[in-house]
Amino acid sequence: MTQKKDITVLTIDDEILSRQSIADHLEDSGFSVLQAENGKTGLEIFRNEKPDIVLVDLRMPGFDGLDVISAISTESPQIPLIVVSGTGVIQDVIDALRYGAWDFLVKPIADLAVLEHAVNKCLERADLLRENQLYRENLEEEVRIRTVDLERRTEETLKAKEAAEQANQAKTSFLTTMSHELRTPMNGVLGMAQLALQTNLDDQQRYYIEVISQSGQALLDILNEILDLSRIEANKIELERVDFDLGESIENIVHLFSGSADTKGLQLNCRIPVHIPLKLIGDPNRLNQILSNLIANALKFTEQGEISLTINKLKESKTTVDLFFGVTDTGIGISQEKLDVIFQPFSQVDNSTTRKFGGTGLGLTIVKNLVELMGGVISVDSETGTGSTFWVTLPFQKQEKQEEILIPDFSNERVLIINNHRSSCEFLLWQTKQWKMSSECTSHGKKGLEKLREAIVGGNCFNLLIVDNQLPDIAIFDLLQQIENERIIDFSRIIVLTSIHLDKVKQEIEKIGITHCLLKPVIQTKTLYETVFKALNNEEIPQAIIQSVVETRKDTKKRNILIVEDDLVNQQVIVGMLESIGYLAQVASNGEEALNFYSNASFDLIFMDCLMPEMDGFDATRAIRKKEKQNKSLGRIPIIAFTAKAMKGDRELCIASGMDDYLTKPIKIKDLQQIIDAYL
Repeated sequence: MTQKKDITVLTIDDEILSRQSIADHLEDSGFSVLQAENGKTGLEIFRNEKPDIVLVDLRMPGFDGLDVISAISTESPQIPLIVVSGTGVIQDVIDALRYGAWDFLVKPIADLAVLEHAVNKCLERADLLRENQLYRENLEEEVRIRTVDLERRTEETLKAKEAAEQANQAKTSFLTTMSHELRTPMNGVLGMAQLALQTNLDDQQRYYIEVISQSGQALLDILNEILDLSRIEANKIELERVDFDLGESIENIVHLFSGSADTKGLQLNCRIPVHIPLKLIGDPNRLNQILSNLIANALKFTEQGEISLTINKLKESKTTVDLFFGVTDTGIGISQEKLDVIFQPFSQVDNSTTRKFGGTGLGLTIVKNLVELMGGVISVDSETGTGSTFWVTLPFQKQEKQEEILIPDFSNERVLIINNHRSSCEFLLWQTKQWKMSSECTSHGKKGLEKLREAIVGGNCFNLLIVDNQLPDIAIFDLLQQIENERIIDFSRIIVLTSIHLDKVKQEIEKIGITHCLLKPVIQTKTLYETVFKALNNEEIPQAIIQSVVETRKDTKKRNILIVEDDLVNQQVIVGMLESIGYLAQVASNGEEALNFYSNASFDLIFMDCLMPEMDGFDATRAIRKKEKQNKSLGRIPIIAFTAKAMKGDRELCIASGMDDYLTKPIKIKDLQQIIDAYL
């Protein structure tokens, strides 16, 4: 190894005390030291003075440490680069190594001997690399000259290949060790959180520890990303197959990100449709990882507007269900030519995005591999400037016992909803009306006060008030103070929607006598029902009801309707309409699927699209009618045409194929209800 007096070290740091301390120690140890106060100056000195090793800070104004590492590793890859930074965040370590750093030290360095040791090790490695490079160059020359010695040339080439593979293995080993060391303390955090949850805690304490546990798990998942990719590529990922509650999983995922969304002024929406089976068998941790990554990306790239998690059922049998998950944002969007790149390892839309938003570029790669490993499909629809929708389809098995559905009766209750978030207001309005409540909604607090006063004067008071704690025209405490002063409605009949990061506000609300608070967004109908029940009855909900999913059903709940439609959006629209009037439905994407459903399940009515791939609605209807003729016990099932065609003769074509009636798109709910009433 070269003598220390012949070795020049360049240290680049905008903190003069740190830089000088390092320089003094290295000079005392016999090194020649150059100093630079910023990245740009440091790069100029590097190019002019040609130092043997570079120590660089990560966080510097203007031309930062990553810029320096990228430039030097590109120009002189044989020069050792050591990051000496005040941050030890795992993402910074990963970024530095990916850009070309050889080692990473965290300041302040209590024992500067550690620094000298790292410098010596990197210099030794550099010497070995230079020797190896010289060896390869000499070998290539020898091979060129002595072509007759083919056997020896082949042997040495194989050795060179082996050396390269060992170098890659060494890098992998380093990342594995680093990940392990970081996961170990996180396991302690998660383990203690689990133990704490088994002790006697009040609601606030339990909530805090649950968030710690969930956030710790999310961090652990991030740390595992690097190893996950290598496991996936080596086919070493194993999926769990356990019972889990989809509603609880989705609620945990969304609430984990609701605070971040609220902080950015974004609305995070999610509602689980009534027809989705919740008791599933599968891998909830991988589902969590997939959806968390997609929601986190949406939050990262969205500055204003909203983010929505959409869940729907694609098809269902007695034992299985295929679900659709879509994460839609109003963010920066992705250009068409970049859509394929984002699923490749270490890739993002462009370098500027990487710098501005951060990220390893591994998340979507892992998500894509996990989705495919689980038997699903992932894709994205996006345009620059309009936002993106990442959607995933996944198959699950259903648990044998699903939760019983009960029907609440709030027909004598009036509720006022004060909420300036459109989607949240629409959901609360829809749900309370489904419970037969007389419901009204306004987006402003002062207007809500007027409605409450008018109801008292008119002798038709509201029995329940659901109010968001963040209103555009009046502070929640001022609103509640006026309600108390005027005795408009008892505090026990008020439900306040609060945010994760506003715990102090929630505590103050509870101090003044509000005992019913709900974390927004409200995702599970069961949670909403439990709180409404308590507010209206001033008592805990019976345990039998707590264990049930509470959704409105008419006597139609035993009716089984099949929707045959190839367009995903139309599927969701029709299912939503049927859900709103109390029906459950299964979906087939084409005529062949419809025939399979018809042969394996009993339906009361079929809505049939006419034009579909593989087998259209006309052929599917003819096939069904043929089966009915062959087996008289089947009876005749009503088949109603769904079509966008509205020309003369279209109805006749439908009737001629064996359909019973005809609805033209776009479908109206009242028309849907009328035709169902006519045939059922």
